[in-house]
Amino acid sequence: MFVTVKRARRLRQLESQYTPFWKEFQKEISIALHHPHPEAARLDYLLEHLNNLTITPVETIELKKILREKTEDPEQSAEERQLAEFLLFAMPRVVRERGRKPRSKNLEMGLPKHENKN
Repeated sequence: MFVTVKRARRLRQLESQYTPFWKEFQKEISIALHHPHPEAARLDYLLEHLNNLTITPVETIELKKILREKTEDPEQSAEERQLAEFLLFAMPRVVRERGRKPRSKNLEMGLPKHENKN
């Protein structure tokens, strides 16, 4: 599928408008899930890394596992389960932005891979 330069620019513009929203949404949920008690120390550590955008891929997998467990745990409050679910939804959007690099000059300019800029 060919993407025109104009459409690619518009898409990047829309992404740049939504990315701050997802970052703030993720941060607010992370703060709400943060707990001072020792049982939550690992979760708190991973949430801090997520908020600082320093979370590694391995830590991301671990955090997702903990959050999924939280959503399925009947011992958790309904609010905690819902917050964990929301964070699972928001995480990929922010983590993807953190490491985003164009794969080629053409993609950076919004051109298809095979189309050369001369």
